[in-house]
Amino acid sequence: MLVLFTMAEKENSAFRLHRFIERMLSQGQNIQTAQVLLNAFGVKEQPKAVWSQSAMVLRVASLLFAEVRSLKEELTRAGFTGKSLELIDAAFDRLSVAGMPQQWQNHSAFFKACLNPPHIFGEGLPDEGAHISNAELTDLQKVISDLREEVQKSDLRQEVKNFVYEQLNIIERAINDYPVTGMKAFKVAVREGVFHEAEHAEIVIELQNSPQMLSLKKIIAKVVQWSGYTAALSKLLSSGDVIYDHAEKGAHALAKHAHQVSLWLQHLKK
Repeated sequence: MLVLFTMAEKENSAFRLHRFIERMLSQGQNIQTAQVLLNAFGVKEQPKAVWSQSAMVLRVASLLFAEVRSLKEELTRAGFTGKSLELIDAAFDRLSVAGMPQQWQNHSAFFKACLNPPHIFGEGLPDEGAHISNAELTDLQKVISDLREEVQKSDLRQEVKNFVYEQLNIIERAINDYPVTGMKAFKVAVREGVFHEAEHAEIVIELQNSPQMLSLKKIIAKVVQWSGYTAALSKLLSSGDVIYDHAEKGAHALAKHAHQVSLWLQHLKK
């Protein structure tokens, strides 16, 4: 479900919205707006259950609305007024519960009108960090797919397999979300991965001596790197921040044994 997109001058909410709108406008006019959203997000195979399809549409819309909200907050801090956002608001207001089932031709003109403003805003807003290329994202997806197949064929207990599958699911969601939410996608993956690991500490202990552990740790190391959390925590550590000190103690408490090898925390502390 990886979406291919071209390199922009900067990486920020405005440019990401601009690219998504471009993908929406490339769709045919005589399809439902909800389908346009899924196509632009890169969904290749839709679930058969109606409720699953609805959940997927709502999730994509939620990601988009979060980016619009993020952009509006950035622009407000930069001194822009609500007048500057009228075209963007008018377009995304069309993605309502009533608007989603309608034909795309009823809404496309509003998105065409708001295509240029995000690009202009993007040039003036700060760069969030290094862009992750399509090739890098595709390579990580391939490594994940290979590990998933290796785990499936292994002699690991089913419970251990399920733990690895969920860790990989968390990371794959981040890869799919990245074109819309940027670095935030991998920050979410780190948080979810850490808590999922903490809830299955015994499984991590059992898994750490398996050949699949090394592959999983390499994947996680890449996700942590892309999240930008390592640099942030390093700054807190160097400043002797009290909050970090408490977080560090809490992290150690997650492991039941001192010799336990953590999947996520060891990379965050580098």
